[in-house]
Amino acid sequence: MKNLVSLFGFPVNDALVSDPTPTRQYDCQVNFTQALAKCKDLIPLLFQRSKRKIRLILDALFAILKKTIEPIRSGRKYPQNHRVASRKYYLNFKPIA
Repeated sequence: MKNLVSLFGFPVNDALVSDPTPTRQYDCQVNFTQALAKCKDLIPLLFQRSKRKIRLILDALFAILKKTIEPIRSGRKYPQNHRVASRKYYLNFKPIA
């Protein structure tokens, strides 16, 4: 599913790069999380519908993906602290309360 969504996002990303808007401060890209959420129900329809309806579904999907964009902010580096908290009890001995 991720591969299909990324394939659907390529034309939209190309359109965003080739058509910059002067009011935007940053370059933009498709919000992949939103794209996955929107395509979750549409991908099965692509295998069940006729060619005409598939084209309509894809056009609607591209319109949705163009609306759900996020800015690309280059040069942002924040350390991510992935600390694992030590457990007070082993998994077999969990407190009740």
